[in-house]
Amino acid sequence: GYLYLPIKAVSENFAPDVKDVERSVIAATQSPIKADAFGEKIAHAAWHDKPSWYVVSKNDRMINPELERAMAKKINANTTEVAASHVSMVSQPDVITRTIEQALSGQQ
Repeated sequence: GYLYLPIKAVSENFAPDVKDVERSVIAATQSPIKADAFGEKIAHAAWHDKPSWYVVSKNDRMINPELERAMAKKINANTTEVAASHVSMVSQPDVITRTIEQALSGQQ
């Protein structure tokens, strides 16, 4: 089967810290994801060979921030924390831009 978020879940849990109009667009344009995708295995993860950056969203209600920190630690990522929901790229674009710029320049 496929999964999607009801509008209420987008508003309360996925994107509670973005403007109403942005939240409406997120809810209306989401693509269903195949449930099996969450259990897929990969042969070799790039983080084994390449530096990684990770933004922990401290107010994330979709992925527990403690789990985000653990995942970042596991991949030895350069980590930034931001007071944001799951969609920090929408609510905190400047933080995400700086993180991408750091990755591009190889800063740690």
